[in-house]
Amino acid sequence: FISVIITAYNRKQYLLNAFKSAYNQTLSKDKYEIIVTKNFKDNNIDTFIKGHGGKLVFFKQGTTGAQWTDVLKYVKGEVLCFLDDDDLFLKQKLAIIYKLFEENDELGYVNNARYYIDENNRRFVKSVNKFEKIESAFIEQRSLLKLLLLDIRVPWSNASSISIKKSLLIKYFNQLKKVTYTPDLFLYLISLDSKLSLMLTGKKLTQYRIHSSTSVSFNLYENFKETALKMTYADLKISKELYKSFKSTEIKKYLKIHIREKSIDYLFYKCNCRKTVLLNYIKNLPYLIIARPKLTLLSGLQILFYIIAPEKFRRFNYMRIKNYLLQIKSN
Repeated sequence: FISVIITAYNRKQYLLNAFKSAYNQTLSKDKYEIIVTKNFKDNNIDTFIKGHGGKLVFFKQGTTGAQWTDVLKYVKGEVLCFLDDDDLFLKQKLAIIYKLFEENDELGYVNNARYYIDENNRRFVKSVNKFEKIESAFIEQRSLLKLLLLDIRVPWSNASSISIKKSLLIKYFNQLKKVTYTPDLFLYLISLDSKLSLMLTGKKLTQYRIHSSTSVSFNLYENFKETALKMTYADLKISKELYKSFKSTEIKKYLKIHIREKSIDYLFYKCNCRKTVLLNYIKNLPYLIIARPKLTLLSGLQILFYIIAPEKFRRFNYMRIKNYLLQIKSN
């Protein structure tokens, strides 16, 4: 019924822990399979995975989308649960996911809440996203206001927290190949465009690891800036491509607002594009001020700071986020 897809690229140190977390589930073993796709061979890791019934798929290219399209040829399950090699499942995750999809044929997408852990599996007291809300929601009717309100929940966050019907990925197979840095957002958007319902559950079923090689590492300003540009550019690219293929007016309107927001994030670090940033903010203002007034006003203050002194804003924003992460790690 379920196929767990574990992806690894170059990194070995966490992979067996990820596999064991998927293997040691309360769900009966005949209800799910585990497939590990990676670009390296390691005798100890490979022997352990095969000895515990896991499947191995070797893949040379590096993008997540291309890796997922390749592994789709081997999966048997109707529901796919993704697991990054450095993350972990809680032992009851698959039993809960199995029950949700089995009881609702019209369910297409589930995003569960998560714990944040460090290199030594210690849990952070707070979320790494200062404004993240852990709450449950069910998306059946796609109203623009509801979707904008749910963005505070970050309903696409962390691929290891996402379970999705395989049929949705098959439908968007060609677009999936091009996905690079933001596969989690891609999964959410294609689910919105479907006729299936989406569920956000407040149950914490995943442990998301924060360490030096993750996308939310802030060791050096230049590295932070480069990562921010790569991720926001990839986000914009796939969002614009999906915008062309989506048919629902409401979803296209939502995606247009998202594209403007991500354009602002991208331009913050790309160039001193004051006019474009301000225009994007003004165009989004009538929608966002209703859906999330406090965050929208805070964004306005950030944009004002950026317009006055772009480089000072960049450095300040970097230090603000870095200090917050250091604070939650120390706790």
